[in-house]
Amino acid sequence: MKIFFLAISIIIMVLFFSSVQSQSLGQLTLPPLSTPPPPVQLALPPLSPPPAEMAEPIPETQPNAVPTEKIVFSQEVDSNVFLIRAVNINTFESEKLPISAHQYATTMWEPCWSPDGKKLAYVLWYITGEIYLINIDDQTSIRVTENDFDDKNPAWSPDGERIAFSTNRDGNYEIYLMDTEGGNPVRLTQNDTDDGEPCWSPDGTKIAFASHRDGNNDIFTMNVDGSNCRNLTRNPADDTDPAWSPDGERIAFSSNRNGNYEIYLMDIKGNNQQNLTHNPGDDSEPCWSPDGKHILFTSNRSGTHNLFLLKLGQEYAEPFFPKGYMAQVEYFLKYLSDTAQPDDTVPNVILTFQQILTSATNLITQLTTYQLEFIEKPKYLITWQADWVRVKE
Repeated sequence: MKIFFLAISIIIMVLFFSSVQSQSLGQLTLPPLSTPPPPVQLALPPLSPPPAEMAEPIPETQPNAVPTEKIVFSQEVDSNVFLIRAVNINTFESEKLPISAHQYATTMWEPCWSPDGKKLAYVLWYITGEIYLINIDDQTSIRVTENDFDDKNPAWSPDGERIAFSTNRDGNYEIYLMDTEGGNPVRLTQNDTDDGEPCWSPDGTKIAFASHRDGNNDIFTMNVDGSNCRNLTRNPADDTDPAWSPDGERIAFSSNRNGNYEIYLMDIKGNNQQNLTHNPGDDSEPCWSPDGKHILFTSNRSGTHNLFLLKLGQEYAEPFFPKGYMAQVEYFLKYLSDTAQPDDTVPNVILTFQQILTSATNLITQLTTYQLEFIEKPKYLITWQADWVRVKE
């Protein structure tokens, strides 16, 4: 680049002197000397800040920034001992969670993100099930239910103000609402059979749930005050695990109506029910991606329960964590392509090499972690009960 500018400068000088030499010295005339005019006094207005309407606000985030998405799931770490794990979808790195040592002797499952992705509700089973909350920002955990009965299936309302859950404090499992600190519990369902697995509509006006009130498990919907309860599936088989789509137009669920559990889809009136997975293994616990284009679900098709990802319109589902395994490689290659090329100074060459070496080392660490935890261990460990969120910055 320096040679290029030097060459341009030489060419300009040659052309200039050539034009001067083409004229005789006698033809060259200089303008007469004259006394310069007195300087003009310029009056500048005083400096002042621009008006509020003209000031451009500094954007809080880059316009092309990729939104952060995370999943949380329950994973077996020992025989019948489960802990919750969270993974950043963008980088497939694990999220730090405040899990104390005593919890390794218990079971943590049924995790559920808050709508902004900054808190988690989950069930801790020891003697009975109780609901806890985790605050990701300050790494604190609090208990929100405390009684001698089972409280489970937490589901966060779209506005983040309430949690629906099921409990057997009345003898059988019923759907309740409470605020996020465990106060003001309100019972929504009233019958002698079990109701559970509540799931909110995106607009917060309805709750879908599974109920055995008609002799077998079906998918029902009701208003948030418990009124207008409707059976959507009306099938003699077992229909469970409702999951409302982000656009509010469809509900995914699992059903064994074809002999084994499969993932099904229907509209919010119960029409157009269709099988999505078509696999001899058991598929259950569907959850939607935030853009509504994928469904993440639990399946034992690989020999144990693990997470699989289905793109709507695609015939076959993919194992989720090997997909994350390959995503690490793609992330590293993108990093290489985005790395600025070094200039001709030795320190910058060394710096860029160190950056690439560090990134490659991180890649190897991540691949080794996923190889051990999500590809080899799932031969005898269980990973299930996932929830997916797009973090609101």
